[in-house]
Amino acid sequence: YTMAAAFASMGRTEAAARLAGLTAGVVSVALAWAARPVRFIGSMGAATAMALAPFAISFSPTAFLDPLMTTLALATLVAALHKRPGWAGAFLGLAAATKVQALIFLPLVAACGVLAFGGRLRSRAGGSFVAGLLIPLSAVLAWDRLRGGAPFWLQQTVNYGGIRLAYPGEVIPRLAGWASFLPQ
Repeated sequence: YTMAAAFASMGRTEAAARLAGLTAGVVSVALAWAARPVRFIGSMGAATAMALAPFAISFSPTAFLDPLMTTLALATLVAALHKRPGWAGAFLGLAAATKVQALIFLPLVAACGVLAFGGRLRSRAGGSFVAGLLIPLSAVLAWDRLRGGAPFWLQQTVNYGGIRLAYPGEVIPRLAGWASFLPQ
């Protein structure tokens, strides 16, 4: 929808297609600042690291969905750290609506929530998180079923060629392949 809005306002141009990613990249820096990470990093350090991150530099000026999903996931973490579980759920729901892979952030969101609430999560906070999560996901699932065709989460999985856990025999060869990219 963000790309459709950009096309509607700017025309079907390459700049319009890239606008959501560029905006998400800038907002990510502000969210890194707002997270108020642990003292030894500080807000300035976190924002600087985000601004200089190779992922952000490479993907922000593209029409890919990854920068938007990452920004929404970062907003989820910031909301959890600021004791806003309903907003954390809503942002994670929006991130998952962008790309289903955003649900990978769920354990990190839970850890941030536990950290923010001093080691104990209250059931009220958990309920607020789930309610926030269900609002955008319900809307997307309803829209998805109304339009017909393959479910969006299945289509995203197919687009990647399938997603599965690596078999134990594949781990060492994959690590060796990744190590080949390291400088010698």
